[in-house]
Amino acid sequence: MANTGQRRHPDRGRALDVLRSLTALFALIGVALAGAACTGSVAAQAVAPGDDTGQEPQALTALGEAAFYGDIETVERLLGEGADVDAASATGMTPLMWSFQPLILPPTTSGPDPAAFQAFRARQMRKLRIAGLLLDRGADLALANRDGMTALHYLVLMYVEEPALLETLQAFMANGADPDVSNGDGTTPLMLAAQRDRLQVATYLLSAGADPKATAKDGRTALSIALERGHAEMAGLLERQLQ
Repeated sequence: MANTGQRRHPDRGRALDVLRSLTALFALIGVALAGAACTGSVAAQAVAPGDDTGQEPQALTALGEAAFYGDIETVERLLGEGADVDAASATGMTPLMWSFQPLILPPTTSGPDPAAFQAFRARQMRKLRIAGLLLDRGADLALANRDGMTALHYLVLMYVEEPALLETLQAFMANGADPDVSNGDGTTPLMLAAQRDRLQVATYLLSAGADPKATAKDGRTALSIALERGHAEMAGLLERQLQ
C-alpha cells in the first residue's frame, strides 16, 4: 500500500494486526461487516482498513487511513496537499465513512482501566472533528459502499455521546444528507437509531423528515426494531409519529 510521505502512527502496525485478525474471524463465522446492521446486532462487528477477508488493505488511501485512526494532523496535511476527499477503498469506503469506524464496543467506565475509556472517548471526538474537516472540503454524502452503507448510516452507529453525534448529524443535514437513505437491505438511519436506542438522534432525524413508516427488505420498521429490542421510550416516540 503506497502511503508515500505519510507519518505513520507508532501503534498502527500492531493495531492493524489485531483488527485484521478480528475481521478474519468475523468472516469465518458469517458476520456481515455492514450489511447486517439491521438484521443482526452490530455491537460485535468490527471493520478494519481493508476487505472482509482480513488480507492486506487494498487501495486504501492515505486520507482514509488517517481518518480511521483519528490522525487529525495527517488529515489536515493531506487535505492541504490536495488529497481527493472522496477517494474510496476497494470496498467503496470513503475517508468520511472510515472516520466513523470501527463498529466495536467501547471500554466501559466500570472496567479495570478507566483510562482506556477516556482514551477511546478522546479518539472518537478526534474522528468527529475529522468528519467535520471532510465535510468542509465537500465530502459527498450520497456515496455508498458495496453494501449500500453511506456515511450517515455509519455516523448513527458510531459509539460516541449523543450530543457530540448530534452536532455532526446536524452538519450532515445542512449539507444535504438524505435522512431516509437506505442501504442494500433497505435499512434507514432511523432504523439504526432505533436499534442503538438513540432517542435524541431519532427525534432529530424525524424532525429532518425521516419516514417512520419506511420498511426494510425483511419487513421490519424502526418501530418493530425498537419493540424487538425492548426500547420502550423509542417505541413510544415512533408510535406517536405514526398516529
